[in-house]
Amino acid sequence: MAGFSVFGSSPGGYSAAEIVAERPQRVDGGVFPPTQGETGCLVFRKLDAPPSHVDIVNAYRPAAELLGIIEQHALPLGAKVLWLQPPMTSADARRVAAEHGLLFVEGTDIAAVTRDLGEATT
Repeated sequence: MAGFSVFGSSPGGYSAAEIVAERPQRVDGGVFPPTQGETGCLVFRKLDAPPSHVDIVNAYRPAAELLGIIEQHALPLGAKVLWLQPPMTSADARRVAAEHGLLFVEGTDIAAVTRDLGEATT
């Protein structure tokens, strides 16, 4: 696997996520310390504009918000996949994703899949 970038979206705008070895003194987004068994801090740095493209939109939002996420984020950013983070499910989101040619994933934790892929390639 060549690697990937992770972006976040909130009402305040988009941010880029990365793992850093040491907690930064200042950051214009958020910092989350490592949990047990992890190394490095998860840092979100605010972006001035949306990313130019994303492949996967992973959402952990109520079903009522998912259609807006598809229309306002997934489609404009050229996403190929809408991935609902468990325990979220939505028949409407599945239908709209299919109508727009998006692959739809639910019932599987994206962090677990990413970890498993990383272990499989090492």
